[in-house]
Amino acid sequence: MKLVKAISVLCVLFFISGCTSITVGKVQSSYSPVSIDGANVNDSATVKTARGLIIWKVDRDRKVSIPKVMFGKGLDSILVTEGEHSIGGSLKGTDINISKTHYKSGHEYIINYVINGDQIRYWVKDLTNDEVIYGTEVLVD
Repeated sequence: MKLVKAISVLCVLFFISGCTSITVGKVQSSYSPVSIDGANVNDSATVKTARGLIIWKVDRDRKVSIPKVMFGKGLDSILVTEGEHSIGGSLKGTDINISKTHYKSGHEYIINYVINGDQIRYWVKDLTNDEVIYGTEVLVD
């Protein structure tokens, strides 16, 4: 009987430890940037998202309809004028909100993420300078 209990406990522990998986955001192969409030391609910042993350709100202004967001449709990249912008989006049904962050004209940014169990960590990285401008980058081996 003790052996059965010991095996049961080990199986439960093995199952619980095996359930936590880490998902890392990956850069998409192509993007379709949408100009926000008249941002010019030659004089704007490009903000891209990792695969699975969508943008649906910029500066508190909804850019994608509610039904589209409900079905996981949104923007994969945007062009914004230089300055501070807030960005709202979704990742696997969870809303993300990036508060006012300064974006520089001519720079390219990526919103990336790591999911560990039920915890989502996201950040914005300037790909031009290789510098994180919002949040803390999570490095996974």
